[in-house]
Amino acid sequence: MGTTNAQVQRRRNKKADQYAKQNYGSTSTIGPRQVSVIYDIFIANKNGTNCSVQSLKNHHPASTIESVIMVLLGRKLIKRAGGRGRCYEVTARGFDVAMMVDRSSIAKGLGLVATNMPVKK
Repeated sequence: MGTTNAQVQRRRNKKADQYAKQNYGSTSTIGPRQVSVIYDIFIANKNGTNCSVQSLKNHHPASTIESVIMVLLGRKLIKRAGGRGRCYEVTARGFDVAMMVDRSSIAKGLGLVATNMPVKK
């Protein structure tokens, strides 16, 4: 059986709602947790290692890391490293976000958000 336009539209709405819930109601801004995960992956890649889910769970709440990774993969800010399952590396767009974080100096306890990061199709 083929999918109808209504089924496709429901899937799109569900995905948009999911992204909106995880990104403070915005479909083009990623929040502080997503930015910090991108930066952690960038640092691991910079040191010559691939960043695994387990190493991310050491720095971030374990209950949310899977959804954060899904959001970043959907926005094409990170990609799977060499197709080896659960290791990740930053893409060119993710690299731009990580470099902005790397160049900034912010007070302890504040988080950065990245704007103009729409969902890629």
